[in-house]
Order: sequence, then structure tokens, then C-alpha cells
Amino acid sequence: MKMSDAEFTRQLNAATKRCENRRKTEPLAKAVSWDHSLGAVIDLNNGCRVCVPLRLLPELKDAQPRQLQNVEIMGVGQAVQWPDLDQQFGVAELLEDIWNTPLMAKIERRGGKAKSMTEVTRVNDPKPRRTRPRKTSGAR
Repeated sequence: MKMSDAEFTRQLNAATKRCENRRKTEPLAKAVSWDHSLGAVIDLNNGCRVCVPLRLLPELKDAQPRQLQNVEIMGVGQAVQWPDLDQQFGVAELLEDIWNTPLMAKIERRGGKAKSMTEVTRVNDPKPRRTRPRKTSGAR
């Protein structure tokens, strides 16, 4: 079945609009570099800077420092690559790896229930403390 010119134009405009909306909301890399102590340093389109440690990039663990320094952005910023190592990583997937840690899971579980800054701070406390005084016998 042949598509009419009007239908083609309609679909093209719809796809272009979806792409523009995606670029506004999806995290994209604007700059990337390698720091031996921080790992991959990625500047995002929303102004954030993210550091991805080498432990989250096991494919790069045997790489030489010179190879790690040669990192670049792919396409419009949806991925970063190390051409010398033939390794590519999606920006969204790297962010998911960073945020999908036990600490973040704990914050997500308990942080949403917090009603005060004291409670929010307590989420990160490794030794939970009692928040209410113990009941004493002989209360009036």
C-alpha cells in the first residue's frame, strides 16, 4: 500500500515532534572526559555533572590510562564510547547503574515517608536511633 504525500508529511512531523520532546527530557551527554580518580565525568544537558566510577564499568578495568583518556560522545549525546577499546555505554543506562545502588534504594524506600528534615537525614544514618522516649512504668 502506497503512502500519500500528506500522510508521509503528517508522520514525519509527528516523529520530529517526538524526537524534540525526547531530547528535552532525556539525559544527554554534552561533554565527557576521564579522570583517574573519579572515572568517567559526564556533563549532561540539564547542567548536572555525573561521575561514573571504574567499578561500574568492568569492561574497562584492564584498559591502559591512554586508552581511557580517549573517550567521546556518540551521536547527539545518548551514549559515550571508548573507540580504542571498542566499548560504548548508553548515558541513560549509566545513570540507572549509578542510581540503582543499595543506598539509593534505601533512600527511595524511606525518604518518601519522611515528614521532616530530621527524618530525611536519619535515612542515611548507619545506626538508627530510637525517636520516641521509652515508656516508663509508674506513669501518671
